[in-house]
Amino acid sequence: MDFYERVKTLVKAKNLSLTLLVESCGIDYNTYKNAKRSGIIPRGDVVVRLAKALETTAEYLVTGRHPYNPDVELLKNQIRSFLTQLL
Repeated sequence: MDFYERVKTLVKAKNLSLTLLVESCGIDYNTYKNAKRSGIIPRGDVVVRLAKALETTAEYLVTGRHPYNPDVELLKNQIRSFLTQLL
C-alpha cells in the first residue's frame, strides 16, 4: 500500500470526503490528483497537515509503519507465549 492508498483508506474509514479533506488542509484537489497520478509524495508540511486531519502520523502515511502499534505488540506476545509452550 502506498501513501495515497493509505490516505484513501483512512478517509473511507472515517467516512470523510477526500476532496473536502484535501482542500481543508490547504491543498488544491487537482494538485493532489496530479501528484497522485505522478506517484509523487507531497512535501513534508502537506503530509503533516493530512496526517493531523486524519488523526494519524506522517510516518504512517509515508511508510505504513506506526511508531507504536499495540496490535502488533499483542501479536508478538501471543507468538512468544505459544512458542514457549511448545518448548
